[in-house]
Amino acid sequence: MFALRAPAVPQRNVTVAASQPKFKGALKARKLRPIKYNQSDKRHGPAKYEPLPTPPAEYKVTAKPADKQ
Repeated sequence: MFALRAPAVPQRNVTVAASQPKFKGALKARKLRPIKYNQSDKRHGPAKYEPLPTPPAEYKVTAKPADKQ
């Protein structure tokens, strides 16, 4: 039959939208976090705060509406 030709322009398997792609912010921040060497630092958990009070009502009725005549 017919021989298959290689494409004139080499095709990439990876699509890159930017010419110089950057690290994602979360990945970079994770890599730059300080290392916990001390046992006291390793045992620290998240901060524990008191629960917030219940928020006030969004609407508060102060009086009945006037009657329309």
